[in-house]
Amino acid sequence: MIEKQRFFITLKTKTIDEIINTNKEFKTGEQRSFFIVSVLKKYKIIAVGCQTPNIIKEAKNDTRQDIEEALDIVQNDFGSNTGIS
Repeated sequence: MIEKQRFFITLKTKTIDEIINTNKEFKTGEQRSFFIVSVLKKYKIIAVGCQTPNIIKEAKNDTRQDIEEALDIVQNDFGSNTGIS
């Protein structure tokens, strides 16, 4: 359980750049936050239909109620030529 807590606390309390640019050794659980923010630096993650959207948002991800809403965000961010149909 401690690993999951460290993972979430790190995501919740530090910016993406603070996590990526840390110069300390990661404790168990914290290294997961590094991998997640490395992905978030390049890509947007949208959880659809989540029952706990506040937790998803605190972990630096986006959440939407349905897939249509998520697809609208993708098309607005990347244009209509995204290959989504």
